[in-house]
Amino acid sequence: MEPILSLFLGHSRTYVALLEDGDSYPSLAYVNATSDSVFINQGQLQGKQWLEEVLMEIAGAAEQVAIALPMEYAFVHHFPYPEEASDEALETLVEAELQTKFAEYDPRDLEVRIYPLAPRSDQRRLVAVIILEKEVIKVLEQIAEMAFGKLVRYDIAQNAAHSALLFNYPELREKNAVVVHVQQEYLDITALRQGTPVIYKLQKTEAEVDRTVESIQTVLEEMLSMYLPFVDAVAVFGEQLTRGLLSQLQQLVHDMAPGARAFRLNAFRRLTTTLGDRERAYCARTAHLFVPCIGVALADQVQETEVATV
Repeated sequence: MEPILSLFLGHSRTYVALLEDGDSYPSLAYVNATSDSVFINQGQLQGKQWLEEVLMEIAGAAEQVAIALPMEYAFVHHFPYPEEASDEALETLVEAELQTKFAEYDPRDLEVRIYPLAPRSDQRRLVAVIILEKEVIKVLEQIAEMAFGKLVRYDIAQNAAHSALLFNYPELREKNAVVVHVQQEYLDITALRQGTPVIYKLQKTEAEVDRTVESIQTVLEEMLSMYLPFVDAVAVFGEQLTRGLLSQLQQLVHDMAPGARAFRLNAFRRLTTTLGDRERAYCARTAHLFVPCIGVALADQVQETEVATV
């Protein structure tokens, strides 16, 4: 693979990594995080100074730049998928949905990605439409320019996490998995059937571990009743993931789905590296924080199911 610099604009920090070609697997050549939050507000990059401190160390090391965004930068909308529809008919259907649901937006200001989802337990299918404002994408291009590179890929954190999961855990590619992103106020949760999403869910939660586990239980119950006949694994990542939360979640999954396992998603599991012992120890501690950062860089290593970009 060509060297690629990847970033994830997390809530507390922005996570940065450089991946290069390795002998058997991609090699991690650089890893770091900003000392404070970096975010986009009304088309402007806030906290730019924190990002510059990191990028000045690695700028110019890769021509390609990939960036993952938190889910709140996007709109995710579901509607029934008419399987007999052509690609053109599907795009027309999406445009009609946009006019109904997002009438206050000028369609020229939006980028729309269409993802036909895997069948639910009742074999019905949905389409996920993921919408980004183009002014956000322009800021991502500016970030790539700060690193003396070109933006070649960007996606929401949850899709990037899917890529990280499927690359690092190939044994789950033919299984049913649930991916949980634990944040301060929200949980992003997706169900995957053999590597393809079935549903995207956003669940409000609270800071207390018990409340978070209850929120995850609510979504898991819904997924097992409507979207997956069973689950093989629950992969968890994010800035609010703690040992206590993981322990309680593992017990919950054991009780709800005997035989399934819940685990901390390790973004670096199948990467090689030229980094020293200090950086390796840092990676071991932060493997669940870099999931979208590494996943967005590895997306072309994993088979995608995207149908169209409007």
